[in-house]
Amino acid sequence: SGTILKNLSGSSLSFKLDEYASSDYTVTKNEFLLTFNNDDLALRSVQRVLPYSFHAGINFASQSLSVKMQCSDFDPLKLVKFNSSSKSLDDLRGSKITTRSPFILDMNLESSDLTWSADFSALLPPSVVKNQTVDVLADGDNQNIYVSSLKTNGSLADADFSGKFNLEHLQLSGDLFVSYVNLPNGNKVSTEVYFEPEEKGFMFFMPQLYLGEQNFTAIQGSVGLGESLSL
Repeated sequence: SGTILKNLSGSSLSFKLDEYASSDYTVTKNEFLLTFNNDDLALRSVQRVLPYSFHAGINFASQSLSVKMQCSDFDPLKLVKFNSSSKSLDDLRGSKITTRSPFILDMNLESSDLTWSADFSALLPPSVVKNQTVDVLADGDNQNIYVSSLKTNGSLADADFSGKFNLEHLQLSGDLFVSYVNLPNGNKVSTEVYFEPEEKGFMFFMPQLYLGEQNFTAIQGSVGLGESLSL
């Protein structure tokens, strides 16, 4: 339902997507509002009962696309259910994602240049690991991913990474601090890892690696583009 004006500008259309099921997946019902005003076409979610809000807009004059999404305790696999999913997807049911600020993506449709930013926390499902959270603060563009903070804390691990990843050359730079990783055999791993970019790939250095009661020093290696790990 909606209103479509003669010159289109100022028109709006509200529509509902009923639950759609196939042999492979099921998409739950959703409701959206589509509006057009001057050079702007916008699509936004309108269902207040869902734990997320979504907005996408195109400006035809500037040939730009913008996407914004925020959520609270959102389980993506409740929105799309894979009926014949693999065990790995089944294990991810029950994840809860909460944005501290909206996920934003901006793209120039002519040049395909884009920027994005994300600031969210995720609680991993108990079927994967109990009481384990992941916190992400990052942004990026066509060439790079900038990680201000990537933290995980809980019963499995406590670790913190910050750095940069170049997508074209797979160059990683930054620091990883691992307070602990609990192994199935009862041992714990802790270390610090420093990454430095190389021409195509990156090198890493661990001053010390603690594995249970064992201690290893000065471990370094490199990972090359299209090559295997070398130590």
